[in-house]
Amino acid sequence: MIEARFYSQLYGLELSVPPVDLDEGVLLYPDEQEWGWIERADVSEERGPAGNARLACHRLVSEDADYEVLAGPVWAEARAKAADVVLALRLHKPGDVRDWWLVGSTLVTPHDGFVQRRVGRYRQWEPHVPGSRRYRLEDADVEPVRRLTVLCRRYRSSDADNFSTTIALENFGLSYGPWLTDSDRLTMLFTAVEAVFGGFREHDHAGVSLAERAAIAVGGPAGPDAEVRLFWAGPARSLRNRVAHAGLPDDEESAAAVEAVRATLRPALASYVAWSLAARPSGTTPRDGFNAALVAASRGDAVAADLLW
Repeated sequence: MIEARFYSQLYGLELSVPPVDLDEGVLLYPDEQEWGWIERADVSEERGPAGNARLACHRLVSEDADYEVLAGPVWAEARAKAADVVLALRLHKPGDVRDWWLVGSTLVTPHDGFVQRRVGRYRQWEPHVPGSRRYRLEDADVEPVRRLTVLCRRYRSSDADNFSTTIALENFGLSYGPWLTDSDRLTMLFTAVEAVFGGFREHDHAGVSLAERAAIAVGGPAGPDAEVRLFWAGPARSLRNRVAHAGLPDDEESAAAVEAVRATLRPALASYVAWSLAARPSGTTPRDGFNAALVAASRGDAVAADLLW
């Protein structure tokens, strides 16, 4: 059998904990031998004078008897698992971590020094993540990120996907693109919100508003979040109209708006994915079924609550 190591480079991620074992794979700073396999001029520039502490990777180790299998479906699955990790990190808390495909992925077979690289086109855009926006993985984050990684992998590997969850997850992820204006990001994020909750004027079948359902999704077992309810009942609608008709200049206000919308989407998307894996509703759309579960859970329905994240 041939041992292969797959490295997906994740700009913007800082590890304040030892190497993190996830569902499958590890987040780590590669050692000097590993850098000898994956190093390129672009990587050296990002590492800078701080050395290895500047660039974290997702590493997956696998085995197969055939190089073509390793370089084909096994590598493709390794990259998909790295994407699961990035989604889990984003669903957990704020911070910019770049998608591996913007930076690069490397296949190495250590026994013979074979190296194959897929280098991303990130240099067409902003290559570095400013310090204030970098994603810092602390010890308290490890278990939630591990659980979210399992959730994301289970969802990707299942047949539970549907049109609205696909639209929501894709637009949430695309909003992290480094080449976007904040108006671009908000356009994508509002698309994700509508995929999860419906339009601003829509109520669910029980007559519950988007603002109330968003508050339920964020508040969880503690009850609806009052600040979230106020945001979606007023400022969010005005914000959406400004983005749609005039756009926003990139400044502190626009950056705060991006984070406010993401703060609602994080728990809502995690619950939607969990619900999609657990529920098989009939006679309703997935979005309507999920929103009905949110409302039912807020009214004490333990069965509905168990289906959510």
